[in-house]
Amino acid sequence: MSDTSPVRIGILSTANIAKKNVAAIKAAKGCALGPVASRDAARAEQFAAAYGPTRSLGSYEELLEDAETDALYVPLPTSLHDEWVPKAAAKGKHVLCEKPVAVTAGRLHAMLQACKGAGVAFMDGVMFMHHDRLSVMRKKLDEGILGTAGPRTVTSTFTFRGDQDFLSGNIRCKPDMDPLGCCGDLGWYNVRLSLWAFGYQLPVDARAVLHAATPDGVPLTLSGTLTWPEDDFDKNPPAEMGATGPRMATFFCSFLHALQQTCQIHGDTGVMELDDFVIPFNPEQASFKVTRHGIMDDAKRISRDCEIFDVKDSVQEVQMWERFAEVVCGADGSFWTYVSMATQLCMDALLQSAREGGKAVPIDPEGLLSHYSYKKEALGCTGCHNANLPSAPHRLGIML
Repeated sequence: MSDTSPVRIGILSTANIAKKNVAAIKAAKGCALGPVASRDAARAEQFAAAYGPTRSLGSYEELLEDAETDALYVPLPTSLHDEWVPKAAAKGKHVLCEKPVAVTAGRLHAMLQACKGAGVAFMDGVMFMHHDRLSVMRKKLDEGILGTAGPRTVTSTFTFRGDQDFLSGNIRCKPDMDPLGCCGDLGWYNVRLSLWAFGYQLPVDARAVLHAATPDGVPLTLSGTLTWPEDDFDKNPPAEMGATGPRMATFFCSFLHALQQTCQIHGDTGVMELDDFVIPFNPEQASFKVTRHGIMDDAKRISRDCEIFDVKDSVQEVQMWERFAEVVCGADGSFWTYVSMATQLCMDALLQSAREGGKAVPIDPEGLLSHYSYKKEALGCTGCHNANLPSAPHRLGIML
């Protein structure tokens, strides 16, 4: 790979999610689709014929040895990541890894250190992080659209209802494949959005309740709460505010409930709302709204002022691969290892809390995150690529 040639990306597995990513790689600037590998040569050949990889390989080892491949997309079961990510790094392959990225933070730390030692990039596959909508939301938060104290609480839900075949056969319900279950597959997004809302500061503790699980203990339905340390607004609130609510995030994730992917970010004067925070309803346009309610006429009526912001010309999965290519080609990728570790540490504490009856569990008692840092300019989602934000939002004034 030269400074001007595209990053050649191989696909390590024919997992279903790889289909979406193959299409995104083909559309992404600075990327070129390479071969696909499977332990079943016929399956790899069928996948290549159907979706466009340039070649098919009959083993993972062949792809790691392939001299025409610069980077790998790894959508393997979570329990296999800490075997194949270090192997890929040792062969000089950069890695974009599906989430959850590891079974535990300790195992992730070993993976990330292997990548660092080999001088290769690592990024997790959280597509919504790369949508320009998130950049516009951050700009509005920084401008104080929710009030002086900024975000105080985050409430989110990510669920879908799996059928009996999913619950009995899918790897996300298997303790030897993806033991984090719905917490890792869905809750990873809830936690990541919560970290984003609070500037990627690590929460101090986690509480979780496991509402349903497989007979082997894999989470099927889980609710969680993350609590952040006091900030200046907690300690010394402005006189006009009196007091502020604590910074916290609550979420619900499940394989047993109807599809939903909602989020509300609460401030002292308004609420930022998304109905599609993981996968936008429209792949090329997404929106968010900010609402403010008021009590009127002795509580006989509620007023609602609603601003709707549209963000166009942004395809998050394509922009994820474009940003990955930038890191492979030398852009600072330290943020992505930091935020992967921060998310995994939250996962560990949430699952421990669920196992221990919902008690508060400290996050990162061993100080693993101290090994990871980033400069503000390395943030991957603070500046808009090409966000087409209207000069003024849609405004709706409603009396209820």
